[in-house]
Amino acid sequence: MRAILTACLVGLPGCALALELVLSGASTTSSESIEAGSVRIPEAPWSADAPAPLVEGDIIRTVLNSPGGTRTTLQLLAPLRDQLNAAGFDTVFSCADQSCGGFDFRGEMDILGAPEMFVDLGDFRYFLARRDRGEPHTVSIVTSRSSGTGFVHITEIREPTVSATALQGVSAVANALPPEDAGSQGADIIITLVEKGHVVLGDLEFESGSATLETRPFESLSALAQWLSANDTARVALVGHTDNIGSNEGNRILSQRR
Repeated sequence: MRAILTACLVGLPGCALALELVLSGASTTSSESIEAGSVRIPEAPWSADAPAPLVEGDIIRTVLNSPGGTRTTLQLLAPLRDQLNAAGFDTVFSCADQSCGGFDFRGEMDILGAPEMFVDLGDFRYFLARRDRGEPHTVSIVTSRSSGTGFVHITEIREPTVSATALQGVSAVANALPPEDAGSQGADIIITLVEKGHVVLGDLEFESGSATLETRPFESLSALAQWLSANDTARVALVGHTDNIGSNEGNRILSQRR
């Protein structure tokens, strides 16, 4: 099967990869990253006297769609909430549609809009969690549904990444690309990695249900290895993902192994 494996240059804004939350049968339909921004994160039911506070940091917003629309908003939320609790997050606030404040509460949520994310004002749930250590430190989840689709919106907040000055210094390592990779697909991979902070290694394939790569050369890994040898101060994180076939726990373990 074709895998999703991302190389992420540690220290760059693009390295703020999304939290690995698994919802069986759902797929990612939209994702947005904002460096050093701010977002409104409600911590209590809507009140005209107490607007939702602004939280600053690096922000990742992701939308998942679950086809069928048969799962309730709680069934969409519960497995994600359990995964956050297992990762050390504590619940800060949780509510459902009218107990949140209905239309007024929806207006306070900084979330991606239609058609990616749909919120039924009479049928949605909101969940906010934080942890003292680790990134992201704050995560909010909104679940809702239409007649044919379940919608999940995840907002992650992390500490701000490196400054523009530091970014310029790290980008200079691109000049040391090995000559043998010039003009090749490997060169494109390294250029994208340095300029954007992350790149998908699209030529990698794992055996189905396995963390073992096929036994053949991979141009992306060769280029990455040569570049790292020439830039011994650079650090990358490799992040592997799975499809949505199988159990949530099994996919989580497999993605970590990859």
